[in-house]
Amino acid sequence: MADPRKRGLRLLREAEKECAQGMAFVPVLRKLNTALECFATTSSDGLRARTYVAFAELFLREGKEGYAKKAFEYWEKAAHLFGANSGRYEELATKLLGRLRRDGDTCKENGEFDRAFELFKCCQAISERHFGNESHQVAEALNNKAIVHSKKGNYNLALELFERLLGITERQFGKDSHQ
Repeated sequence: MADPRKRGLRLLREAEKECAQGMAFVPVLRKLNTALECFATTSSDGLRARTYVAFAELFLREGKEGYAKKAFEYWEKAAHLFGANSGRYEELATKLLGRLRRDGDTCKENGEFDRAFELFKCCQAISERHFGNESHQVAEALNNKAIVHSKKGNYNLALELFERLLGITERQFGKDSHQ
């Protein structure tokens, strides 16, 4: 019987290459699933994390509705296994934030407030992990979530988020910065 780790690594490399070349989604997805199954029988956290990153990149590349959220879920798994401060994860986090924001803005404009809120919640989670709780990225996510609450008529929830946003702004730029 072939070594599952070697088979998984071969499939992962093929899938990464095919994803980068824009090959069809489903065959690449199948290879990644099989690679992940191979790594499940080994103690290769690094290879599983790399596979999760490849899944995330594949879903981001495809760009269909709901795929940014799926990419986030895979990114979270990779970050948990391998740590969120590696260069590849940072690059993916930045791409993912951009996609999630755009998708959230589109949902917000189309009145899909629950979906928009979930996407902005993902933005906040990525931002907090990568940039810290006081970052402008977190502030932007809070602002977007507050706007969604406001549009839904949840003014008290919106106010709580706007107050947290104001606190971040004042700590970063001083109390007079918003005038």
